[in-house]
Amino acid sequence: MRELILKGLKCALALTLSAAALIGSTSCSDGGIESTGTKGQINVDVPQQSVSGDTSFGEVSGIPESEEQLKEWVTASKKYETSYLSGRDTKQVACYVASDRAILIRKVSFGFGPDKVTAYVADIYLEDIRDLIGCVLFDEEGSISKGTPEDVMNTVEDALFIVNTDFMRSRSWGLYVRGGKVYRSKPTAGIDICAIGTDGKMEILDGDTLDAEKLMEEGSVWHVLTFGPSLLNEDGTPRNSNEEFRINDNYSRHDEDETVSSVGFLAPNPRTAIGQAEDGHYILVSVDGRDKWYSRGMRFPELSHLMYEEGASVAYNLDGGGSVFMYYDGKPVNSNTGGRSPSDYFVILKKEN
Repeated sequence: MRELILKGLKCALALTLSAAALIGSTSCSDGGIESTGTKGQINVDVPQQSVSGDTSFGEVSGIPESEEQLKEWVTASKKYETSYLSGRDTKQVACYVASDRAILIRKVSFGFGPDKVTAYVADIYLEDIRDLIGCVLFDEEGSISKGTPEDVMNTVEDALFIVNTDFMRSRSWGLYVRGGKVYRSKPTAGIDICAIGTDGKMEILDGDTLDAEKLMEEGSVWHVLTFGPSLLNEDGTPRNSNEEFRINDNYSRHDEDETVSSVGFLAPNPRTAIGQAEDGHYILVSVDGRDKWYSRGMRFPELSHLMYEEGASVAYNLDGGGSVFMYYDGKPVNSNTGGRSPSDYFVILKKEN
């Protein structure tokens, strides 16, 4: 069971110590450990599907052994020969290397003046997909609740990296799975679905033809995200116009003209996105926005090209706007200006010695 029991005991201890201060609770599926609390009582559960011998978790070719090697690998994965947005500038923000995981976060900026865009790009290498933990917040009544990264840190010991995901609390449609556990299964017609398998491979599924029950029966899915749209073509190339993205009336559709709606889905906005470059190498991006002279945000074609240039071969848009949070080692990385509190996050822990 790898380090599941140890992780569970540590998580249980941390949760017990902080229970009195909690408003709600957090459920984290991290390879079998589910930490939940209701009305001050903390429970740690190990779902059977998470530790079944029938579940096959893929292996990656390797993890960088040093900060220098991590930087070399990340640099080699980029497609910086061209740039969709002009004036790219990069600056390292954080670097972490352990035996089975590595993280390099960089600030990537484009443009100048009121047209400036600022993004934070996290290149993440994981030996095991179970170390990309899906955390879901619950209130005292046991319902999915909103919460901040601080709420996650209050209940998850040794949280190193945190980023928002698809805000399942705000949706009445879609399939939401974390750590092999189904949190919600509703219609998915007309939208793109993102699945990350137990082998660590990320793929985009067609919501029109998706059979959620069959998908879960196969037991090969670890995380399923519902937001979208998909950001790249099937061959991994970027998209150049809004018409190329699968956007329907499930989304907040407004004219791109900011005089009509400054927060319309197609207008420049803060964005969160996830991509995969190769087995075990994920790219998580937080784009700040709604703050001219620092970052106006991104349109979808710009986000598509950013993910492509950062090395992704498959990429998916997550909840943006005021939900955009990236935290590292207990501190915010990006500048969230929207003040929204999502219900769910991806978390990576510090490596236990």
